[in-house]
Amino acid sequence: MKVQIQNRMSDTDASRMFFRRHEIATALDAIKFSFEDIRSSNDPSSKKKLCTANLKAILPEGFLKDADRRLTLSQLPAIEVGLARISGQRSGSTFVMPAHFDVQPTDDGTKTFAEMVDADATYNFLAILLVPHLSERLFDELDRNEARRDQMLAADQTGDDEEVADSEPNLPQADATEGAPQSIDGGGTVR
Repeated sequence: MKVQIQNRMSDTDASRMFFRRHEIATALDAIKFSFEDIRSSNDPSSKKKLCTANLKAILPEGFLKDADRRLTLSQLPAIEVGLARISGQRSGSTFVMPAHFDVQPTDDGTKTFAEMVDADATYNFLAILLVPHLSERLFDELDRNEARRDQMLAADQTGDDEEVADSEPNLPQADATEGAPQSIDGGGTVR
């Protein structure tokens, strides 16, 4: 199941650009998955057992911090919208959703494999749950870049003010009497 979710999140160029595969794996490892209320029946044509259960996913405290806001910023549906699409329920950071899977032994009988059936919507929902957590690094980086840009703009603005003051020509101040008539005699002659 974790592999399917991880593949969903790393299959596109856009997600590869934003999310590192090991970050996805680490985030998935932090989620506690379990199947509850398992009901099974035998597949008459094989050794498979057909199972229906509730998939329970418990996210760590703080994992969903600001999730709805971040999902909105990312233009993804709100958590409750996605959960309703898969007929799931939420209580705090615990999500319960229906799951269907097949269980069957290997031909030599040494191992048993389980595979979720018709789980695309569930995998997609769980992948969307990871986006806010994984994007925290991106939002932090964006916040740092914005703060640096604001500092640079403030420094440029201060520098521009100083440059304007420094670039004003330092013209010598003319003497108020320079070039003005010193005295005029009665005949209009300047002396």
